[in-house]
Amino acid sequence: MVYFWQNHFVKKSRMKTIFLFLFFSVAFLLPAQTNTFFPFERNGKWGIVDLQGKITAPPAFEQLSFFLQPRPALAIGIAANDKGGTGVVDQNGVTILPFQQQDLLFAGLEYKIWVKRNGKWGVFDAAKKKMILPVAYDTVMTIYGDSLHVFAQKKDRYHVYRTNGKLEKEEGAEAFQKRKTMRFVPPMMLMDVDENEIRENLGEGYTLDKRVRMGSLIYFPYYNQQNLYGLLDFEGKPVLECKYEQLLFEVRNYDGHFILVRQHDLWGIYQVEVTPSGIQYHQVMDCLSSSTPLYAGERFPGRYTGDSYYLVTVSGPDNQPVKAYFHVPGRKLLLPGS
Repeated sequence: MVYFWQNHFVKKSRMKTIFLFLFFSVAFLLPAQTNTFFPFERNGKWGIVDLQGKITAPPAFEQLSFFLQPRPALAIGIAANDKGGTGVVDQNGVTILPFQQQDLLFAGLEYKIWVKRNGKWGVFDAAKKKMILPVAYDTVMTIYGDSLHVFAQKKDRYHVYRTNGKLEKEEGAEAFQKRKTMRFVPPMMLMDVDENEIRENLGEGYTLDKRVRMGSLIYFPYYNQQNLYGLLDFEGKPVLECKYEQLLFEVRNYDGHFILVRQHDLWGIYQVEVTPSGIQYHQVMDCLSSSTPLYAGERFPGRYTGDSYYLVTVSGPDNQPVKAYFHVPGRKLLLPGS
């Protein structure tokens, strides 16, 4: 009897140990719960709302940018107050960089903000809540693809800083100017596009129109003898068939944008995405709208998901025109009341 209870106790202890090990292992492997925050407007003032629709900061700002959130714990946005000052706030509306007469720009580096006052530039780290470079430079910049350095010029001296504000080296004017010509230029823009070769490969009956730059891509609209349009990519390969009466381009962000197409006086939407595996084209809405789709974005009433919404006009059950929202990621038409 004693042996049985000892054995039972040992088994229970082992089971408990195994359970705790599995529990903490799974908890460690599961992704952390994150939230996403968006500006919203009410009565001319801007506030902050989360993915579930909870208002985290009431409408109090004159303007509010989109939010940058590289890490789950902190989201930041650039806001303007009623005194004409701009500052940086977090997802709860708490001021991180005080409001002043200043110009603020996202630097393209994690939580870094370019600050301009009285014609001089500096760099603010919103995560650390401190200036890493004082507002004393004639120029500050980053180079596309380099997330480790900030380049700054003060009169005739040229500096290379680490993103923690530590000076790495000084360099000559020639090297600095060469870097300056490279700033913000993505790899696809550096490609030598031979428009003459593209034009020669079109064939009879087609004419190349003026090229269009969309974010990190270059497109070449072309049309046939019936004045119907199609689209070629920067290599001259057909992207859209030559059958549309009109093409409109809308850039939502640097690597994601939309092409609005009109056929038989009806509008449709193509989504273009630049991904690590290549460029993807999706026809997200066939030509069914009788009016040009209007981007609704985060102002979609009652929903603040940060997804892309377009306001379109479609025929209702009685063939009367009805305003509806088209949800791009879900590729779903949302009629009034749905």
